[in-house]
Amino acid sequence: MQHPNHVSTLTSMINLRRLPAFQQGASVPKTYRDAWGANGDAAELRILEIAELAYILEADGFPEPEIFRRIGCVHTPSPDFARLGRSGNPLRGYVVEHLSAHAPSYLKLGTQLLNAALAFAELWAMHAAQRQRDARWPPEGMLHPQGPLAYLSRDADEDNEIDDLPPRTGAIETLDTLIGRSPFPACPDFRRMRARAVPGDELRNYSTGTQSFQFMMGSAGVALVRSGRAIDFIELLKN
Repeated sequence: MQHPNHVSTLTSMINLRRLPAFQQGASVPKTYRDAWGANGDAAELRILEIAELAYILEADGFPEPEIFRRIGCVHTPSPDFARLGRSGNPLRGYVVEHLSAHAPSYLKLGTQLLNAALAFAELWAMHAAQRQRDARWPPEGMLHPQGPLAYLSRDADEDNEIDDLPPRTGAIETLDTLIGRSPFPACPDFRRMRARAVPGDELRNYSTGTQSFQFMMGSAGVALVRSGRAIDFIELLKN
């Protein structure tokens, strides 16, 4: 895949003609009632997150099948990569295999609903990839040495577990540990950062500083840092 220069070029995996022309009729409301029921397995959340990760990784410059290998690290089970391109859309092939394992009731509602959900997810994912590629936050001056990660958890009951993380562990190892303690659909930001991380990346704390919090404009969190520059971040505290 070529590294895209702007949003309109992020179309290698999307075909807008797949957007369905919904028919008016009695069957449509029932179809969507069934879809709402099938979403008990978070099927459309899965579709949206997988599509977003695929486009962000494409914008990062990763080729196929590395894109899907990385997604498979955070959305198990990993699919059979040899089958992904047979439908002409490897992203669709990945989603179908993933939903077969986690939300089979959604697939039983038919291809029209799946294609519609995936097409809309891809439209969102193109813009998400653009935002991630253009992001320059937090700036280097706000990054601090890797410190305690207790505040990564918003649940006070888990603070002791987070404190038990080994100090100065690489980003990949730390994110794997956190994801293992936060099953889907919790913590999509951790999964995104894990999918993007490469060996040598660090997790660093960032903060806009004491004065910004005094003026109710503060922001703090954790950043994924590569060669001294933040490429992704999670805001965990703001006022």
